[in-house]
Formats: sequence, C-alpha cells, structure tokens
Amino acid sequence: MGDTMKDYIILLYLAIAGCIIFSLLYVFSGFSYEIVEGKLSIKWTVLKYIPFGSKRVPISSIQDVRRFEFKKDILRGAYIGGNLFIKDGVLLILKEGVFKRVYITPDNPDDFIVNMKHRMATRG
Repeated sequence: MGDTMKDYIILLYLAIAGCIIFSLLYVFSGFSYEIVEGKLSIKWTVLKYIPFGSKRVPISSIQDVRRFEFKKDILRGAYIGGNLFIKDGVLLILKEGVFKRVYITPDNPDDFIVNMKHRMATRG
C-alpha cells in the first residue's frame, strides 16, 4: 500500500473520530437561554456543568422569530444553539451576520416566541 493510501486512511480515521467526539458532546450537552441587557444569551454546556460555548444575539438584530420547520429549514445554514432532532426548535432570523439564522430549543417554544416578539416590538 502506498504512502498516499495510508494518508487517506489516517485522514478517514481522524474524520470518523471527530464525528464520534462531536456526537458524544452533542448528546450529553444542554443549552440555556436568558435575556441580559437587551441581548439573548445562548450558553452551551456539556454534562450540565462544563461550559462549552456561548453566543450573544442583540434583540435589535433579530428580524423575525418563528418555529423551526424541518422540511423548510433543515438544508439552510444556521448557528445551532440547541438540541436539533431532540426538542422542538425556534428559528431566529437575523438582519445581518455570518449566520443569519440561529436555531435554539427553549423549553416552551411558543411562549418564547411570544416573549421575543414582544421584546422586539419594545426594543429589548
């Protein structure tokens, strides 16, 4: 077997290991959401206590908020700040940014949407 083939096999193993690690992190992760100083704070934790990432979205940058519709939204890019496939999701449509769509999974999606729309109308 040539060196090139060995390199491809090593790359394949690394890609598979990366997918497995990401999947485990995702399965054992949780997301929390709170509004602080006019911004939606998204916090990602692993095993409930280990911080893994966070994102803050200014409410003024949100153009629309609605339920995530699987058939309509799954193939469009989004920042994932929630448990995709596990919980009902909410999609934030932003006015600008690299990711103009943010997927989250609050405990009560309908209440969250009503609350966010009220905050968007009153600017925070």
